[in-house]
Amino acid sequence: MPVNNWGVGQEQRHYSPCNAFDGYFRVAAGVYALVMNVEASRIGFNDVSRAYVLDESERKQRLNTLLKSITFTLLSPKGAHRNTQFPHVVSAEGVVAVSWGTVPAPTASPLNVNYADELQAISQQVNRFAPGGVETFSFKSLSEFAKIMADLAEKL
Repeated sequence: MPVNNWGVGQEQRHYSPCNAFDGYFRVAAGVYALVMNVEASRIGFNDVSRAYVLDESERKQRLNTLLKSITFTLLSPKGAHRNTQFPHVVSAEGVVAVSWGTVPAPTASPLNVNYADELQAISQQVNRFAPGGVETFSFKSLSEFAKIMADLAEKL
């Protein structure tokens, strides 16, 4: 059996630079989960002096930059094999949980099929300790995620 340009055995075919899609390619696909914790209140906070070393406007600017960076990373992922296997997101869903005080924003693994319900339930219980302390925002698309992040950046 002849071997093609990529070293994969198959029946005889004609390969040329213009016939680049005629063959086997290594493709990675799957469902990926992301859990991220951003402690916005610690931006500009010096752990040694236990004081903020940046003024409020600089802290807000840095938080805004961080929220944009997270958003843009998910909207246009970069990484290895970008020229041969341009990474692209087919769909996205999730929950953004925000703590408005000292209570922690809840997390749950998206590998659990009920993670969104779990986050909602945890948030309800946490809000019993600190009413209005946690808010959740669900999304079913990248555009909904981008809107949530832009709304948060404007609100903060």
